[in-house]
Amino acid sequence: MCFIAVPKLNLLKMRLTLSFFLLVNFIFFTSCSSEEEHTPWVEGSWELTEWNLDFEVDLNEDGIKNFNLLNEIDCSNSEVIKFDSNKIFTSIITHQPKIIGIASAEIDTLFFTVECSEGSIGVTGLHYNQNDTLIKVDENDDIVYVRKENILLKHDFNIIKVYNKDLTEIISTLGTTKVFRKID
Repeated sequence: MCFIAVPKLNLLKMRLTLSFFLLVNFIFFTSCSSEEEHTPWVEGSWELTEWNLDFEVDLNEDGIKNFNLLNEIDCSNSEVIKFDSNKIFTSIITHQPKIIGIASAEIDTLFFTVECSEGSIGVTGLHYNQNDTLIKVDENDDIVYVRKENILLKHDFNIIKVYNKDLTEIISTLGTTKVFRKID
């Protein structure tokens, strides 16, 4: 066993220093909340600005090919999604054209037909969860948005059906990626 002799004055200073240190730590840690007090990056309204395929098309036959279907179809678009501070997701979809691909006999060329839809579809009351890069909507996480810098991306699988030339069989499907930009 080892004992160290400490004069009473130094012992008193050590107790005061320790008490002061504990008091400062108590004040610091109880005054700071563990939750961030700023608005999460996702809160607000986001507008659809692109609806992309993985390859370029010229659906409007103007001689200019685009990945972005919004530049190729003449349907109205005012699709907006909203994430509120109560973790509620709302979507107003006015842009839901039906696009069908038709493969040529050689299956090396696709032809497309486009039907614009009328009216709008609204979805509200779905809860969402988020981290730094993902937003998952609904309890089944059926709807997923990915953050990439200042935009949100949503990939829809199998959204465009590609039929054989006789329109009797679906031979493939195409996915699209929607791009949303924050508007407020």
